[in-house]
Order: sequence, then structure tokens, then C-alpha cells
Amino acid sequence: MKKTSSTKSKILLIQFGTYIFVGILLTFGLLFSILPKQKISENEKRALAPMPTFSWSSLWSGKYLDSLDTFVADNFPFREGFMQTNFMLSQMRGFKSEVSFYKQEVVTNAGMEKVQDSTASEKEFNPEDEIIEGEAEKSPIRGVMIYNDMAIQMFGGTDAAAKYSAEVVNYFQEVLKNKAQVYCIVVPTHQEFYLPHKYRHSSEKKNIEYLYSQLNPNVKSVDVTSALYKHKNEYIYFNTDHHWTGLGAYYAYQEFCKVADFEPIPLEKMERKVINGFLGSLYWLTRDKRLKEKGDSVVYHKPDVKCEVFSHPKKNPEKRFGGLLFAEFAKDGAAYSVYLGDDFSLVQVNTEIKNGRKAMLIKNSYGNAFSPYLVSHFEQIFIVDYRYWNKSLLKMIEEHKITDVILFHYSFSANTTPDLQRIKALLKGFEEKKPKPQATKTKDTLKKDSL
Repeated sequence: MKKTSSTKSKILLIQFGTYIFVGILLTFGLLFSILPKQKISENEKRALAPMPTFSWSSLWSGKYLDSLDTFVADNFPFREGFMQTNFMLSQMRGFKSEVSFYKQEVVTNAGMEKVQDSTASEKEFNPEDEIIEGEAEKSPIRGVMIYNDMAIQMFGGTDAAAKYSAEVVNYFQEVLKNKAQVYCIVVPTHQEFYLPHKYRHSSEKKNIEYLYSQLNPNVKSVDVTSALYKHKNEYIYFNTDHHWTGLGAYYAYQEFCKVADFEPIPLEKMERKVINGFLGSLYWLTRDKRLKEKGDSVVYHKPDVKCEVFSHPKKNPEKRFGGLLFAEFAKDGAAYSVYLGDDFSLVQVNTEIKNGRKAMLIKNSYGNAFSPYLVSHFEQIFIVDYRYWNKSLLKMIEEHKITDVILFHYSFSANTTPDLQRIKALLKGFEEKKPKPQATKTKDTLKKDSL
């Protein structure tokens, strides 16, 4: 009798558990159907997967089901809350030391098409001829380290990559020698100034010096590293982001002015503004609570120069609309986008300066904080983001009679082969591969064909 009662209790318990489980599934299924879908993950700082478009071909290939699975995973009810809880729990595990290492890396060229997949002219550029032995697929980023409450990307560049970087600059010099002055600016990151040598993979300073030593003598290089060493105790790098600050960019601008024969504008003659509460890319990558507690602010200085700005979007460089030198509405995690408003394929700035000099700045997002300082010295500035622009730079240089071409890198991009390949290919532009013309058939060949 007791066994029967015990068995019934177990059955009831199993049934109750089953009802609870099914109820949870139905509840979450209903919530998934009725709750609005987010487009951006605030925690991960990325776009979430949209609902895939159905087609029979994608269904049979399996791509539709894979995309559907990703859509469901990205739009699970209360996903952001679950992720935040997971990050909090992971921070509580183990013992904390002065150093924490994260294997992840920030993707600085997201959205950039591989040169190999482009329609670059085979005659002007053949990627297979440009691959560095053993270096083509290596990334110079070796993870992220938290040291003294600052997030620092680990640098792993090589002499081989630096040499190829110099070759690309020298290629620009060769093509533009009678058209424009070529400059090379390579900026070190946090690691060079704040990370003890025992934690480093390689030296950014030595890598940049070697790169500069390989440049054509007619290229003007800018020694940013030495300038920043003089100010390393100032707020020249963010604690939570992979970029540098506007102050760090200012000291680089001062060095550029020395090389380019300009008198730099003193900081006190520019309007100073501050955006507080900035948590940057390396915080969102690691979610290390020490970074959140330390935080950052974005300080920017506005030159007193009247400007007319036009921007070309990333995904559609053909379009052009009114742009901004400073997007003063930027805030929170997007505060760094105060510079230029975002990453655009091209930003054209027309100024009130009349001295006959026009500049082209070829850069990625690291150059955004540097670019506004140039408006005090050039009639026009063409700010090209090589990750998104897809037209001939040479044609633009010739059409607008550009006098100064600045190839701007930070140490990681200066050692990243795909970035360098794309920059080289962009000088003469990506050309559509045209089908080879068919030979005109003569009467003799027509007779042979008929036979």
C-alpha cells in the first residue's frame, strides 16, 4: 500500500514538473512572438540578426535554418538581462590580481571587404603577389590585458609586416611623386607606455622605427611615439577603449605641423568640450568591473574655423549628404563618434583657409580624433576610410589637385596585411573585370567552323 502511494506521488511530481516545463516553454514562445525585436545589443555593441528571408534554395542548402537559429538566439526574450547576469557571475569567479588577460580581440576593420573578393584589376593589383610569407593570415592583436585598471591590447607586429607597410607607402610615393607630398604617420597604442615589458609580445616603438627606416627618403614620416612619451602621464589614451583621446591626437597633430611646415594652433585657442560617462570597446569586450568603475570621458577641442562638411555613408559611398566635424549629440558608449559623427567612407571638409593646400587623410577610426585639427591649415580635406571607400584615390587626387596625402595608421593596422593590401589597391581603384573581347571571325574561320 505504501509503495502504491509513493509511486503515485512520484508520478504526480513528474507530471507537475512536466506542466511547469511546458508552461515555461509556451510562455517564452508567446513572449518571443509578441515582444518587439531589438536591432542592437546594448551589452555586446553589435547588430542583432534579423529575421531571414525565406527561399527554397536557402532552405535546401541549410542556410535558412542556420539563419533562423541565429535569429532566435539573438532575439530570445530577456536576452540582455540574462547576458548581464552571466557577465556579473563570471566576474565573481576566481581570484583577482593586478593583471587579467582576455583572449578576445576588437575587430577594427569590420565591414571591410577582403581584397581577394574585390573586383580589383588583375593588371594593377594581384593579391597573390603581395602576400608576406607566413604573415598574411596573422593578426597583430594578441588579446586584451587589464593592467592598473586600464584595458590594453597586446601587440604582436613583426618586421616583415612593417616592411610591407613601408612598401605600400613607397608605392604611393612612386605614383604621386610629381603630384603630392606623401606623409606616413604610425601611432603606438597604450601598450607602449603603460604595460610592463614582461607582459609584452613585441615592441611597438621598434616596429614603427623599423617601418620608418624602410621608407623612401622623399616620404615625410611623423615621429608620434617620441612626442607621446613626453606626455605619457597625461590623459592621452582611454582606460576602456582601444582608441586614443583627443589630447593624444593633438600631440600627434603638433608633430605633423612641424613636418608639414605649419604653426600648430594652441589648445587654449580652441573651444574645449567634455562628454562624461564613456565606456569604450574594451569594456564591452571584457565587461571587467574595474574598467566600469574607472570609466572615461571624451574631451574634444573645436578649432575656430568655418567649415562646410559632406559625408558619404559606409554602405553606399555614392551618396552624399551634409555632415558634421563634431557630432556633439554623441553620448554613452558612442561618445567617440563625436569625431566626424561616425565612420564614413568619405568626409569632405571645405574651409575658409586660402593657401592652395589640400589634404587627403587615409585612415581607419583611429584617425577620426586627429582629422579635425587639419581644418586650420588646408583649403579642403578629404578624409577617406579605406575600409569602406571603393573608388580610385588617384583620380580624386588629380581631380581636386590634392597637395598633401597622409597615410595614417595605428600600430595594429600598420601590421595588418589585408588592410595594407586594400589601401594599395585603392590608389588606382577597383575596376570591374571586363570580359575579353572575342576575335572577329573571318570568312576562312567561318568556313572551317561550318566544316
